[in-house]
Amino acid sequence: MNKTALGFGLGLVIIALLVVGYLAVSGGQAPAPAPAPQAAPAPVETPTVKAEAPAATPAPPTAPPRTPPVPSPDDLVPTVLNMGRIVNAKEVKAGEPIEVTVSISQSAGNDPVRALGLIEQIPEGFRFADIVSEKRPDLNRPVENSVEFAWFNIPQFPVEFTYRLMPGTAAAPAAEISGQTLYRTSGAEQRTDMLTTPFGAGATGASTSTPAPAAEPAAAPSPTLAPAPEAMPAENVPAVAPEAVQVVLSRTAAAPTYTPGQPVTLEATVEYAGTTPLESISVVEVLPEGWTFNGLGEGAKPDFAPQAGATGNLAFIWKAVPELPAKLTYTATPPEGATGVQAIRGRAIYRTSVQQSDSVEAVTEVTSN
Repeated sequence: MNKTALGFGLGLVIIALLVVGYLAVSGGQAPAPAPAPQAAPAPVETPTVKAEAPAATPAPPTAPPRTPPVPSPDDLVPTVLNMGRIVNAKEVKAGEPIEVTVSISQSAGNDPVRALGLIEQIPEGFRFADIVSEKRPDLNRPVENSVEFAWFNIPQFPVEFTYRLMPGTAAAPAAEISGQTLYRTSGAEQRTDMLTTPFGAGATGASTSTPAPAAEPAAAPSPTLAPAPEAMPAENVPAVAPEAVQVVLSRTAAAPTYTPGQPVTLEATVEYAGTTPLESISVVEVLPEGWTFNGLGEGAKPDFAPQAGATGNLAFIWKAVPELPAKLTYTATPPEGATGVQAIRGRAIYRTSVQQSDSVEAVTEVTSN
């Protein structure tokens, strides 16, 4: 799975959140075809459900992804998000911070946004400093000349936040920032137009948009074409193919049976047999209906994990790749009314310098006592 957003790679954290949104809708199956275009009604605000932190402990800096309520399928209208940006910099001076305000608004639709991320491409000679606004994404992650932002709890639109860039001595007197918002509703992954904002000497500050690429239709068999006369013979062209998927997620339960209302210990193991070094990795687990996440056990502790009491889709994210094979241990409790066979599903999502992909889904079944 090669994800590219007009010249820069889609960050693993955002990939994880988009997959969480995908699993919430599809149940692990292929995504449904996108609905046919419809006339856009008046804007409808996305419902927001506030997660409750455990009473005994302070809430951690991040909260688990959650799924907003969904209108009846017959009433769903495709949601359209738009992005804006203001750069407060008429001139660039080394060591003097530049503030950038990004806004995301919903212009149409009522299909709830289930996953939301943003990638900003910053110019050479600048570095990301911090977020200065009170309202902010749940996660920010500088990666080379870009910054990834992600929301675990979907905000109410419109939403905006301000971050700060610090120009170095090599910063050009005139530069530009490009970025794109990525999101998922009940259909396929969607993207806003690519937004580019010039700033500094001679810049007006007016942003320009480049339309996002349309979703590629399923490939149809193509006729065999004769090579052009000047084409290089095939045997002289080096073949460069992405490495086959080598990340494997497996999972075991402490016992093959469960007791309703009693915690079940689960151990997920991530293994990698490839030769290309991994740049990042995360695990997305899907609990059966009514089950609740209790907390982490022994093993490779992720940097981001759900809160106790989370249900449904659970995202475990490491800032740096842990030593592999890595074991992720956690406990979850089935509801009092649980009966029969219950299935825990999940997959690992990873990135190398060659590709971004996910493992085959791992399914673990347990049966009631």
